[in-house]
Amino acid sequence: MKNYSILKKSIFNLTICFFIVVGCSGSKSNGNDRYRIKPLSLRLQAPKVLIIYDNSNHYGVKCLEQTVRACRYGEILYEVFDINQREKLPALNEYASIAVVTESLWKLDKQQCQNLIAFVKDGGGLFIAFRSWNENLSTLFGVTNSYEPQFIEKDQNVYFLKEFLPGGDGLVIQQDDVSNYSYQVDSTITLIARTDEYPIVWFHRFGKGRVIYWNTGLLARKINRGFITRSIAAVQPFTAVVIANIGIFDLDDYPNSSNNVKLEPIKSEFDMTMSEFYTLRWYPDMLNLAKRFGIKYTAVVVFNYNGRTHPPYQFFEWLNGTFKLGGKEIKSSLFAARNLTDETELGLHGYNHQPLTIGNWKTEQNMKMALNAARNRWGVDHLGKLPFSYIPPLNIYDSTGVNVLTQTFPSIKEVGALYLGKYEKGQFREFGPEPWNEKLYVIPRNTSGYIMTDFFKRCMISILISNGIWAHFVHPDDVYPLGERYEENQLKELNIKSLKWYGEPQKNGLYYQLIRWLEFSKENFPWLRYMKRKDAYLVMQMYDRAKITASSQSNIVNLEVNVVPCYFQFFLREKNKLEGVVNCEVIHEYDTEFGSHYIFKANDHVMMLEFKDPIQ
Repeated sequence: MKNYSILKKSIFNLTICFFIVVGCSGSKSNGNDRYRIKPLSLRLQAPKVLIIYDNSNHYGVKCLEQTVRACRYGEILYEVFDINQREKLPALNEYASIAVVTESLWKLDKQQCQNLIAFVKDGGGLFIAFRSWNENLSTLFGVTNSYEPQFIEKDQNVYFLKEFLPGGDGLVIQQDDVSNYSYQVDSTITLIARTDEYPIVWFHRFGKGRVIYWNTGLLARKINRGFITRSIAAVQPFTAVVIANIGIFDLDDYPNSSNNVKLEPIKSEFDMTMSEFYTLRWYPDMLNLAKRFGIKYTAVVVFNYNGRTHPPYQFFEWLNGTFKLGGKEIKSSLFAARNLTDETELGLHGYNHQPLTIGNWKTEQNMKMALNAARNRWGVDHLGKLPFSYIPPLNIYDSTGVNVLTQTFPSIKEVGALYLGKYEKGQFREFGPEPWNEKLYVIPRNTSGYIMTDFFKRCMISILISNGIWAHFVHPDDVYPLGERYEENQLKELNIKSLKWYGEPQKNGLYYQLIRWLEFSKENFPWLRYMKRKDAYLVMQMYDRAKITASSQSNIVNLEVNVVPCYFQFFLREKNKLEGVVNCEVIHEYDTEFGSHYIFKANDHVMMLEFKDPIQ
């Protein structure tokens, strides 16, 4: 833990404030902060990004969409410029950095290239987000090619040699269409990522400025959005980025209509039925993890697995599972639902596991009757307040389904759809109102399961940098082969011969795999606040309204936010020592090769940071 000195400074000549001793305190809350909101008033001159695109370049437009999303979420100031519509670039001295999101940079003539080179030499930042070529810019790019290099379009692995994002050391993007040029890079560049044959991401200093080049089209994909945020921050003198600071952990299919059979591998490992394992082993183990890592859960009940999509809607399965406790026979589903601890919110998964789509249910009336049956059962079984959160079975729904859901369960305000996937299936959602029914707010889930693959690691760390959110889910039946959630090659890579819960003595079962994932989260994102979905919904309303602006003079950075408290990242492209703060807390400081990276909590609308050296 670092402590920062006690100082006294005036802020903007408006008021006198005293610095307090502040450390990397890891200050957290459960999301129930009392918020204060007021309009921004200080008109600080925040760094601005010029995003250069070409509306005739299809894949470049996709990269533009992701770049604009990243800027909007983080409240990074930006303007867009279409080089297909206008011949000359605007005056570049108005911007702190330029992000190029098109392969059409060849459209710039020699004079405009010289202007771009002069901009970076004088201290500007350049971020090539989409591989491009211009014979007049090879030195600026940091490459030695004199002529247009060969274009390579094939599936390749991308290996990260530097920890560009927190937790990204050794990250591998496996067998993806990288779409790169056969560039030869200068010996002075810092190589961040490469394939077996080609450099893919590199960083270099050019005069007083900085350049990051992505020799690929990968940033046109939503999963990589956090790399855009970090790349902008690596080339601008400083960057402030608003984050939500939310960790969500869903327990899908729990409580459920379990049965009394013994299945492998749990039969051999514990000699337990499915009902016994879920209630007497799995959930208590999850509670141990909650205590160890500070997790809050949202469990979502599914009453049946009967597959029925027409009346009658009964509950034989729900009441079927039993186990012995204290010599008495207990209904396992009711026991599970009524004995959730304070760490767990109870939400809805469904009457059964059939997605709410008109294709499944044929009529709205069939959907409505099933959901009404679930609602009535909720009351009969005394499960508490009606649910606030909904997780769609199989992560699928359609516009009819969500409309029937809000009619039947008006208490539901929040949905955990998928962050990736297919939009037409109710997936590929953003943080915000559900586009098919704005009565519902979506906090999409971005990772799942117990094993942190490279794909899930990338998705996790990317969204944590762009939004400060990790929304994860698991199923209690993942350990059973019938779950079919893990491929054999995945298990082989992790030296797991067969799926087990503990996997002792090697401790390679799903439980210990999840512990390793949570340890990774704690090590790299110790500032993350876990909360139930209902609490996260309230935080997201403030996050959506939050704005931040900042300006620097010498070694002082002045900041203003409209929502207090709120969380934000602060980046410097050069390493610097933070010596004092006003009206904010340092929650975490990252050790990074790419300048400085802090997580702050704003405690008042106006803040000030003092660094040892001037910002440059």
